[in-house]
Amino acid sequence: LARVPEGICIYKPAVAHNPLYHATARRAGYLANDCGHHLLRAAAAKVAAGGTLIVFPEGTRTRGGGLNPLKPGFVAIARLARAPIQLVRITSRSGLLGKGRRWWQVPPLPAAISVTLGPRLPPPGPAETRAVVAAIEAWFRDGTPPPQHRDAPLDAARVHASS
Repeated sequence: LARVPEGICIYKPAVAHNPLYHATARRAGYLANDCGHHLLRAAAAKVAAGGTLIVFPEGTRTRGGGLNPLKPGFVAIARLARAPIQLVRITSRSGLLGKGRRWWQVPPLPAAISVTLGPRLPPPGPAETRAVVAAIEAWFRDGTPPPQHRDAPLDAARVHASS
């Protein structure tokens, strides 16, 4: 995250119960996932202003190597911000990023992470949310390239969807 200019994340409401994490997340300009439509508008405004939203569209880390159904909020944010979506796949078999592992526990070493840059999709149109989510889910599952949904100029603002 430190290498992403103007990077913005959405954090789970439980972070608010940890004074250190909550203060750090708020200071970084991250957004709490506890306010529904307000969250979508706030995230879209930050992206439209030049920020880069980094989203894990499953809503949580995957257990067991499968893929959870994607939540459509990131597509709505891209649509509201009129921003493209850059797909990024992050994988690790080492347990380094595993759900349930405490941050202070050393994972089995050597730890390896693979980052794959996927296609960059144009901003979705108003009626395309379900189709875009389905196409992105297919890319994460089996590498099927998502279709380009509509012709739209790409700008500097972007939404990164990672899984």
